[in-house]
Amino acid sequence: MKFCNKCGQDRPLTEFYWRPDRMIYDAPCKPCIIKRNMSYARATPHKRAAAHKKRLERRPDHIKEHKLKWRYGLSKGQYDQLFASQGFKCAICGAKENVLKNGKKMRFYVDHCHKSGKVRGLLCLRCNSGIGYLGDNPQKVRAAAQYLEAHLVFDGSPEGSTKIFVASEVNINDGEGWLFAERPGF
Repeated sequence: MKFCNKCGQDRPLTEFYWRPDRMIYDAPCKPCIIKRNMSYARATPHKRAAAHKKRLERRPDHIKEHKLKWRYGLSKGQYDQLFASQGFKCAICGAKENVLKNGKKMRFYVDHCHKSGKVRGLLCLRCNSGIGYLGDNPQKVRAAAQYLEAHLVFDGSPEGSTKIFVASEVNINDGEGWLFAERPGF
């Protein structure tokens, strides 16, 4: 047991931080130190923001690498190896570059199972957002694909679809091409 000089309570030693530099336990207990740190953080948000900005300026890649390791258990080398195994493109749509943010290239997002935490691949922003909004549910993704296939007609160009028409707005004119049907109220 040890006495906390902040809250005035006797607490077990597990409630105190060990100070290896001085070879003693801290005088304030863990809850008191946490409370003090939180009140300081709330009172001085500008100092925390400035320190964070300074760290980012010094080593921006270090922060990204730390997040990769902490969130997904991936090192930078493992991320690069996974990206190379996908042919340096999005695992779903095959996009070679991710959407630009503030004029900068963004890294591809690490797609992972939210239940097991297992990494599935690297995705562009659009694909990652799409499956995320569908709740990572394969049945909903299939239903969305069926919906799109049922309601879209492509122009049949050899390079893929250059124009997309809503099926209810399209008529075929004796095989000569596409014509828009009249929409009521237009």
